[in-house]
Amino acid sequence: MLEKSLSRYVYRKSLEALWRKGRSADPPVPPAGGKPLMLYLHVPFCQELCGFCTFNRYPFEEGLARRYFQALRAEIEIYHSMGCAVVGLYVGGGTPTVLPGELARTIGLVRSLWNPPVISVETHPDHLTEETCALLEEAGVNRLSVGVQSFQEPVLATLDRRSRHISRDEIRARICRSIARFPTVNLDLIFAAPGRTIDSLKEDILAVNELLPHQVTFYPLMSPRSSDGVSTVPPRHLYALIRRRLSGRYRPSSGWSFSLADGSPIDEYISKSEDYAGLGSGSFGYLDGRFYANTFSIPAYLRAIGAGELPVVRSRRLRRSERIRYYSLMSLSNGHFDLGEALRKFGFISLLQLWRELLMVAAAGGIGAGRPVRFTGKGRYFSMLAMRAFFSAVGEFRELCRRISTA
Repeated sequence: MLEKSLSRYVYRKSLEALWRKGRSADPPVPPAGGKPLMLYLHVPFCQELCGFCTFNRYPFEEGLARRYFQALRAEIEIYHSMGCAVVGLYVGGGTPTVLPGELARTIGLVRSLWNPPVISVETHPDHLTEETCALLEEAGVNRLSVGVQSFQEPVLATLDRRSRHISRDEIRARICRSIARFPTVNLDLIFAAPGRTIDSLKEDILAVNELLPHQVTFYPLMSPRSSDGVSTVPPRHLYALIRRRLSGRYRPSSGWSFSLADGSPIDEYISKSEDYAGLGSGSFGYLDGRFYANTFSIPAYLRAIGAGELPVVRSRRLRRSERIRYYSLMSLSNGHFDLGEALRKFGFISLLQLWRELLMVAAAGGIGAGRPVRFTGKGRYFSMLAMRAFFSAVGEFRELCRRISTA
């Protein structure tokens, strides 16, 4: 009951903040004082569309994709002219590596303008070829996130990933070579999905412990209107199994990410930076308290960039209480809540508006005065639930933006 109440509360509040009255299509403004931000680039093309994915994605067409990358580089130039101070780059999708040469050229532009120390790229196991990995390595990519989802064929079938171009053994071999090649390799796996069993999860965890990637992210299936999960096995049992079987080799670095005990955790852009600029069709950004979404229509995106305009289709400045709630959710995803920092940012009276969230975090042992206190195991499970509900609400907002973009 507590799990469902928490999920529904966070889902409702998050969606209210994203879709509340007062929205517009005003372009974003970089934070004042040269405050550093993360840069997110969205590449919406995939050679195969997975049924579980709610991100903006289109079937791969080479000619269209090349025009898209050209427009994406033009959008990068616009943000540079706005005076943004970029300290990290994250490229997601879709499958950003559908055209590795175009991707490398785009990363090269970002490096020439800002030279961020962290460059992270999502990819598909099929794309871990020698040619593509060499291009990414030369481009300066130092974090590779591989969307495995599962090593078990029955689980992949429920996720509409039946068509595989390489064998499971070849996938493992390519991952091994990538781990030896890149400073950080993360594996994405879905632990709560239709048809997921305890035994299939044990097999996936065993594969992780044999491959030893620098980081592994076990996340629940997230889809609009489904913030309570879809697995036939209670998610808390699956989550507890992950924690038990990874302990010793891995330590939690966020609600659903685990890093090698002797390594440094590198999490995704949305939880590591308070401000991030979203570029590309269907991307979201959060700059100086304003949340915004780019058009989901690729033709509309190309037209806007061709006219020298940002392709924003919806934007809204969050209220103070909503910014505090957003801050608390990002803290939850990182596994701790620094009460002293929150008080300095927002003040005591403002924090009282979050009494429900603070009670939950306190019950999980995750509040520290003046310094962050790491969550207990139960607290990390609660943080995972909160983040799942938040991203499910974002998925619902994504569907609304998609309908607006294509109307």
